[in-house]
Amino acid sequence: MFVAGYSRITRKEYYTSGNLKAELININGKLEGVCKRYSEGGFLKAEETYRDNEKNGITKIYNELRRVTEETTFKDGKKDGICKTYYANGLIKSETTYKDGKLIN
Repeated sequence: MFVAGYSRITRKEYYTSGNLKAELININGKLEGVCKRYSEGGFLKAEETYRDNEKNGITKIYNELRRVTEETTFKDGKKDGICKTYYANGLIKSETTYKDGKLIN
């Protein structure tokens, strides 16, 4: 579907090996929605949520076992909310709170 003045492109980036490196959504030239980044070995390394070309929402970082190692909330490109890190077994390692990019605890 075409709407005048609106363009949505799902862009894929690749490693020199040919393996998928990232899937990025561009709307009108800006990153939007959930973008996924992959390791050269093919596992999901990160899911990042963008709005208007800045991180907004939860970013998740994964290890090679496909377990979440970090969850961070962003608002307007800055850490804002709870940031959690996890041990390899999935238990919470630490929780910190940010407001407007500044650590508050």
